Amino acid sequence: MTTRIYLVVDTAEGGDQRLVRASSPAQAVRHVVRDRYRARVAAQETIVEMLTAGQQVEDAGADAPATDEAT
Repeated sequence: MTTRIYLVVDTAEGGDQRLVRASSPAQAVRHVVRDRYRARVAAQETIVEMLTAGQQVEDAGADAPATDEAT
């Protein structure tokens, strides 16, 4: 598997930048955020509370911006 060195930029907090050797941009981003986020199946009550508060359900991969730059 071929790897490249990707520049991963934090667009939310001051533009921190990291260089990550990975086989894809997605793998590089996962490496950087692995300790910052976690995912689990949402409890039904949590879903109801968040939808009632106006939260939208996002579809993974839908309208995703192109991030794989050929360099």
